[in-house]
Amino acid sequence: MEIRQSILVLLLPSYKSDPDGRGTITLLWSCTLTFGLCIWTAIHPDVVPWPGFWNKVVYKLAWMLCAILLPEFIVFCAACQLMQARRIHQHWNEAFKNFPAVKSWLGMSGAFFVVMGGFVIQEDPKPRTASPPQEAGSNDSSSSSEEKGSTITICPIGFLKLLEKKIVHEGIQKGNLTEAQFASRNIEDKGKADGIAKFLVMIQILWMVVQCIGRKITGLPVVLLEIHVLTQIFFSTISYLCWWNKPLDVGEPIALPLDRARLSAAGIVAPKGFSPYPLLKTESTRQGTLTRMLYRMGDDFVGSFLVINKDDNFEISATILGMISGGIHAAAWNTHFPTGIEQLLWRVAFIGIGSMPLLLCFLVYGLGGEVYVQWIFYELQFIDKPIHHVVAAILHNAVERRKPDGVPDEKNLGFSERIPLWARYLHLGVIWLIAFGYLFSVLYLTVESFVSVRSLPEGAYATLEWSDFFPHL
Repeated sequence: MEIRQSILVLLLPSYKSDPDGRGTITLLWSCTLTFGLCIWTAIHPDVVPWPGFWNKVVYKLAWMLCAILLPEFIVFCAACQLMQARRIHQHWNEAFKNFPAVKSWLGMSGAFFVVMGGFVIQEDPKPRTASPPQEAGSNDSSSSSEEKGSTITICPIGFLKLLEKKIVHEGIQKGNLTEAQFASRNIEDKGKADGIAKFLVMIQILWMVVQCIGRKITGLPVVLLEIHVLTQIFFSTISYLCWWNKPLDVGEPIALPLDRARLSAAGIVAPKGFSPYPLLKTESTRQGTLTRMLYRMGDDFVGSFLVINKDDNFEISATILGMISGGIHAAAWNTHFPTGIEQLLWRVAFIGIGSMPLLLCFLVYGLGGEVYVQWIFYELQFIDKPIHHVVAAILHNAVERRKPDGVPDEKNLGFSERIPLWARYLHLGVIWLIAFGYLFSVLYLTVESFVSVRSLPEGAYATLEWSDFFPHL
């Protein structure tokens, strides 16, 4: 007898929507992804002399770390570079106002390329006799080419000097300098800007902003992590707009064939040692270590503040940006926290972020502190000494009113001679105490934003009805 067994198959509907609400992983994924993409896209690093893909990646990651902790200072750095680029573009147009064809060579992309260290002096093809190696950073333009494994970068002030001394004009007349070396299309080709990637990041950022606004309007809670990401979006967007014309992730510089003897005669030489206002800068092309790349990032970061013809409003501008950062985090004043202690620490932290820059402004105004900080980063790149020895030595120079080479005599740096020596050291100690307090406040806000996800208020995992229809990652 044949037995037939029937199998009952339950069919699902042809379409089934995702479960209502969002989970912890979804919240962390969307916020972290938006946070990282926002920073990665906004950061436009300068050109570094070290060859190799990973060197440039690590250098950019160092900038990203700074953007995570101090996004307001990245905005200020981008604004300073924009000022420099506009200044260079203006001087180029003025220098070639009677030569319309040449005037159009250098656009804003080319001006930014100057600011980011994109132009170097071409190596002399003539053979030279070997010379003893010199200490890094101590060469001038007449001897640095003899040092194997080094390059001479043209700094923004040096490029203006080339225009002022008609050296660029002479190079164009002789045919050594051509449009191909300055044209925006060639400079932009050296970058790695991806229009599709930028579009996807823009969509993700727009989705994050719109859904946070929608949650606030409908009465759903906006969690701490979302508030922190919105802060990063705000500052990254401003940085991105300032760097709109700056080439992204340039792989290598452009070499300009300039007469070294002519440069020396015009006084355009690389300084011996540190100078906050160099015309040329000698850099080693040897493999950079991780710590050296971090110090180089700090050197470039602080050096961006020393803009061409800058006034004394550096401290005031940085103070305003710091207060804005604290004000944005103040939106979480009545937000739910896992514990009362965490809520209290959050309030203390964002009050500190908003107030400590104001205190620092009063304490460092007119001291030229950015010069001494850049001096520290420069020395750490080349001097094989413990960090605390280098920092202590240069801070002692600030107390003793010792200036680095290249600083005009009329520019006051360091503490006033009328202040007793003990008071200067006390003043310096208070400055460092407030600076570390500011850094720890930023660290707490960043860490607490992620840690607070362990305990969220009711409605935090509810989603807006239309949010799933908005394209996002």
